[in-house]
Amino acid sequence: MKKLISITTVFLSLIIAFPVLFSVTLNVPTAAPALTEAETETYEPEEAMTDAETEPETVSETEPGPEETVSETEPRYVTEYGTDAGEDAEKYYDAVTAARTEEKTEPQTEPETEPETEPQTQAEPATEAQTEPETEAKTEPETTAKPPVNGSNGYKGCDAEYIRVYNSQEKKYMNMLLGDYIVCVVAGEMPSRFSVEALKSQAVACRSFTLFRSAKDSCYYASAHGEKGADVCTNSGHCQAYLTYEAALGRWHSKSYTDERFDKIRQAVIETSGIVAAYDGKPIEALYHAASYGYTENYNNNWGGKRPYLIAVETPETLETAHVVSTDTFSSAEVAKILKKYGDPVFPEDKNEWFRLVPNDSGRVGKSDICGIYLTGQQMRGAFGLASQKFTVSYDAEKDEFTFDVRGWGHGVGLSQYGAGIYADMGYTYDQIIKHYYTGVELILWK
Repeated sequence: MKKLISITTVFLSLIIAFPVLFSVTLNVPTAAPALTEAETETYEPEEAMTDAETEPETVSETEPGPEETVSETEPRYVTEYGTDAGEDAEKYYDAVTAARTEEKTEPQTEPETEPETEPQTQAEPATEAQTEPETEAKTEPETTAKPPVNGSNGYKGCDAEYIRVYNSQEKKYMNMLLGDYIVCVVAGEMPSRFSVEALKSQAVACRSFTLFRSAKDSCYYASAHGEKGADVCTNSGHCQAYLTYEAALGRWHSKSYTDERFDKIRQAVIETSGIVAAYDGKPIEALYHAASYGYTENYNNNWGGKRPYLIAVETPETLETAHVVSTDTFSSAEVAKILKKYGDPVFPEDKNEWFRLVPNDSGRVGKSDICGIYLTGQQMRGAFGLASQKFTVSYDAEKDEFTFDVRGWGHGVGLSQYGAGIYADMGYTYDQIIKHYYTGVELILWK
């Protein structure tokens, strides 16, 4: 009997203990699966590019000697946008998109891009006189390229002076050091992956352009700078593109990457601090664009008038250079629709006879007769949303399509940003580049 009781006791103990043991077994953690190589990789920001250009953006090509000028935001500028682009890719793509959708109107007188924006570009010159803006006491800069180094941020000459900037996007006024403004403009206009010498040439062009536009005897003074007036604005279609350090942090994905790029841009601005390209002792209208092919463009071909320092010069870009080659296709119905905005076209039966193009002295389209509608190359660029006015047109009867083979990006006047990048990679210094693209200028310290 005792033996039976003992066996029964052991049996009952096992029944009670079993759920506990089972529960413990179910809760034993299992080892997490090892991460794959792809899952452990850290994100590396894309290399900046076009320009644009920014764009209009890649900068390295070939170029004979001095040259360079600000982008028209045409950015500068499509590959700082494109495979070559990274940080500024949006700039050139946005510029190209805007060009294709903008109202086709006759150009005024004012600088595109672009870029490679590409750019990603510069505004085209206007011609009306402006009223003087109100003035107000200068205060510490509201926006800087990076936290100040000291009271003047290491700048000299005019860069250490305050200017009044109208922030077109935020609709507010800012009093800031000219040097800090130039840092933000270079960041917005030229691919930061370009070499320091290329960035220095862009800094000199941007500074010269700013002083020309903000001079009180300039017809551009205060134009589109808000109701209260300002020296310049952040609208790339009127003045120049503008990218702050804070905005770049959000766009370029990495603080270390942004710090590195802005340090390089700031270096370029400080090493050329106060230096401007001058003609007859005054800062020039240093127009620039994303890229050309063969030669840049004469100022008078685009806007009439004269700028003796803005004449066509050789530029080193090749067909392999970012943003130099582009193609646009239109059906005959689309062409007819565009032409009717300019008058009453008469369409020849042979569509190969629709386009009669006359090149100008820089190799771009100077004049055209399209079914009895007469347009300049610059007007055609706007009408068809082309990257440049250097193009040819061919007709495919089978597809009933016209194809525009385009070379270059932007208005083509002044400094070519990609050309400057190539020249810098070839060993040319910023002053050689500037003197190549702006004929007959001298570099002086402006106070």
